[in-house]
Amino acid sequence: MKYLVSEEEQERQTVEILEHSNAPPHIIYAYRKTGGLLVTSENERLIPTKDLEDWNSAIDEYFRLQENPPEPHPVDVLFHSLEDELDSCLICLGYVLEHGRNPRAQRIASSSEYFTVDDYVLVCVTKSMKTLRSIKALLEAHIGADGLSLARHLLENYFHIVFAIARPDMLKHLVDAPIGLKRGTHDFERTANGRINSRKILRKEDGAEYLGHVTRHEMAKSSPYKEDLELFDYLYSFLSEFTHPSTTGFELVFGEHGELNALSNELRSEALFYSIRFAALILDELRKIPILSTKAKKDIKTVAKRIGTKARLLIAALFEEAEPPQSFALLRDRLSSLGT
Repeated sequence: MKYLVSEEEQERQTVEILEHSNAPPHIIYAYRKTGGLLVTSENERLIPTKDLEDWNSAIDEYFRLQENPPEPHPVDVLFHSLEDELDSCLICLGYVLEHGRNPRAQRIASSSEYFTVDDYVLVCVTKSMKTLRSIKALLEAHIGADGLSLARHLLENYFHIVFAIARPDMLKHLVDAPIGLKRGTHDFERTANGRINSRKILRKEDGAEYLGHVTRHEMAKSSPYKEDLELFDYLYSFLSEFTHPSTTGFELVFGEHGELNALSNELRSEALFYSIRFAALILDELRKIPILSTKAKKDIKTVAKRIGTKARLLIAALFEEAEPPQSFALLRDRLSSLGT
């Protein structure tokens, strides 16, 4: 198993085996508390005195806590409540994609020859659902940093959706030009000395001009929500630290003694936090396309509004009475509009 799973994963797998074998809960608690010690009648005589004392102390602690259980911390309660919404987002997205479309509805026209606005949004939503399923798999394995990389994809998909709805006239630049480059019907403009001008694409047939690139910053600028541009500036840069080689990313591959460690697990809570919020933003924006049925829009509104409420309560609990940092304050304010 070495190199395939971390020590934390080995411990979780052992706990699952103990649970499935109906081991007493105090034994499982002591196993966790002692960092992987498991005392049985067969091996007790072989265990050092100090380890045995720790084991017995953990057993005693379990029964004390059963008699006087501590009050759960409000942040933990709110976080676990929010964690349940990951499945809610996946179920809602899946249901809407399979059953939520009204085939008789009028789609929003765009400048693209390939997609209406509605169709482009649904493609982005489908991609988002696939990404969210990948994030769920990583989080179940307690792999958080790579989950943050995928959370950035959710944020990008959100801004593609916002941009398509706000600027249907730009879809030809976003979709048709790249497709034309791949099919050979379009090419980059050439300068007087024959160099490629990557900022402009020309259709070979008639010389029609297209933008060579639409930046994500421009997509964020098109948003009707006043917080989105600042959120993009904060969050895209932050999430990119875990996507590309960076000093922040490098810090995660070193152990406590400075050794390289490829099996460490970290930032699971952060990955979950951002993934659910971005999924809720995508869901809420999805309500704007006319192809969705009234029932689908109502279902989306219920889920998005519930996530927004839970997220705001969690941010308030994290920072108690203090004003949260700017990035959290922006996120809180943006989430306030979900489901409205």
